[in-house]
Amino acid sequence: MSQSNLSVTVNDVLTADVAAYGDPGAPQLGEQWTKIPLERFTDEQLRERMSHFGYSGQVYVNEKTGEVIIANRGTQTLANFETDAGVALGMVANAQPTADEFAKRALRAARALLAGDGVKMSAVYTTGHSLGGAEAEGQAQMLSLEKGPDALVPPDVHITNFSIDAPGVGERAHQGDQSRYTSYNVSSQGDVVHKAGGDQLDGTLEISLPIGPRIMQTEGMMIAGAALSVELPFVGLPMLAAGAQQALEAHKSTLILDHVIGTALGDMKVTELGASASDILAAFRTGATDAQRTNAQVQPDTRVANEAHAASANDEHHDIWGLDTKGNIDPAVLKGINAQAYAERWLDANGYQPKPRMQYKIN
Repeated sequence: MSQSNLSVTVNDVLTADVAAYGDPGAPQLGEQWTKIPLERFTDEQLRERMSHFGYSGQVYVNEKTGEVIIANRGTQTLANFETDAGVALGMVANAQPTADEFAKRALRAARALLAGDGVKMSAVYTTGHSLGGAEAEGQAQMLSLEKGPDALVPPDVHITNFSIDAPGVGERAHQGDQSRYTSYNVSSQGDVVHKAGGDQLDGTLEISLPIGPRIMQTEGMMIAGAALSVELPFVGLPMLAAGAQQALEAHKSTLILDHVIGTALGDMKVTELGASASDILAAFRTGATDAQRTNAQVQPDTRVANEAHAASANDEHHDIWGLDTKGNIDPAVLKGINAQAYAERWLDANGYQPKPRMQYKIN
């Protein structure tokens, strides 16, 4: 069987990410992909470890091109949430050794399948959403260190990691062989999970797409709510809850897939994405059918809100308690406005909204 050019697109890896959750009606990869059953390459001991740590993955093989996709499921169970705590502390997650073993066995099964077809392995892709994205980065790092003729990924085969909303991978970030892999981590503009866990895998290109709730509606709202909840719990706690809800919306596994489908980015081959975040964003905006979506403004962090407030106050930036950087009190407070009213006005002026101003399709 002849081997053709590499074919995996951004739409393909995003579809594999969503499919990894196993939800009914979830999108699936096309007929050109063979999904290898877990029973073919895992034993009872590995499956018990997978269950214990809440790990789950899938492996797909294109028997014509020789490409292999390893897709890792993101946070879903209580065990996942316990593992996420380890990631957030900048440590290698407890599930990572299990994810590594899964990848090794999956690649052995993939190589055996391809050998039976007379096709050489041509490319390996690791991918996943959220915790699954961190596990994918860890797998790419681990596989990049294998050397010699017995390596699971042959020396002439490149590894590409494509993570979604993935937290950092701690110390493992600096232990891979960058000559063997390329890595991407794509997030929505309001996602907060990818900021946790320390450093991304060395060389990872991080791209924030202008979709979903903005960062000041997620992280900003939660920070402000937490601060207010001490003195004004009747204001702060609802804000904290609203920010958390928006953060969940920004972190949905389907959000990026829903918005990338129909764009030039979705149709691009993963191996041809390059190393320019601006070029990738331009591809995302090309071919989009929703003008509001492509014109959405990226808010990189909560400083944007502070800068807007400072400009409106003639460069006198007062915080949510009415104090500027020198400790001076906002004249509005001196005029008798109460703390709750001032906090609500400050939040409104800085763009903190309980609901996004734009509505995005979220399945």
